[in-house]
Amino acid sequence: MNTKIIFFLLTVFLISLQGISQETSLTSNDLTINVLGIKKIKGSFFIAVFNNVEDYDMGSSRAIRKIKVPVKGKTQTLKINDLEYGAYGVQMYQDINENEVLDKNFLGIPKEPYGFSNNAKAVFSAPGFEDTVFNFNGQKTSISIELED
Repeated sequence: MNTKIIFFLLTVFLISLQGISQETSLTSNDLTINVLGIKKIKGSFFIAVFNNVEDYDMGSSRAIRKIKVPVKGKTQTLKINDLEYGAYGVQMYQDINENEVLDKNFLGIPKEPYGFSNNAKAVFSAPGFEDTVFNFNGQKTSISIELED
């Protein structure tokens, strides 16, 4: 009789764990970033993810996620693991010379490839958060960023 009770309690416990794991998957997922337009297979990508305009405007030091990934091919797929669903903007650049800085010329124009979510374009300055923001949810779990020189 005791083994039946233990089996029943174990079954209830395992079913409750399954419910918890399903609930978690409804609020977060992995964001896939497809990087296009890679001309040099050299250096690393620096990616910064933001969830509000104030932090976005302050730069990568205020990003909610930052990753560095080696460049491996002419196209590349990157993942930001376990990101909560919400609105985000992404900035990235290819650090060809591995100095961990987006190199710019004397006018402030980037000398290394860079890109933004929504493929927002830089005109005299980086695009604003509102130009890069996208909704990350159960239907949209990947974006593409075309690098610009």
